[in-house]
Amino acid sequence: MDRKVLEGKIEAIREKRSFVVSLLERTDLSASLQSDVREALNEIDDLLAEYERMFF
Repeated sequence: MDRKVLEGKIEAIREKRSFVVSLLERTDLSASLQSDVREALNEIDDLLAEYERMFF
């Protein structure tokens, strides 16, 4: 994969992370969905951290 393409995909993930964070603030989610949202946020953070370690 071309580095520019990868950087574009990582930037898209960074932008969507804020939406996932906003889901945590919702009071109408079940405990199960809140757990899933937290797990997704952890996965996103792990992915971004790994990207930073690998390329910077």
